[in-house]
Amino acid sequence: MTYFYCSFVQNKTMVRYRIKLTKSEVEELTILINKGFHPSQA
Repeated sequence: MTYFYCSFVQNKTMVRYRIKLTKSEVEELTILINKGFHPSQA
């Protein structure tokens, strides 16, 4: 398991959360990010 600290701008609100994912989940999340989310530049 790998720990990620992600921060996304969603609905004009900065949402920070820590998630614990498997490799397959990371791949799925990456696809979702590329399609609909815009990672903030910290």
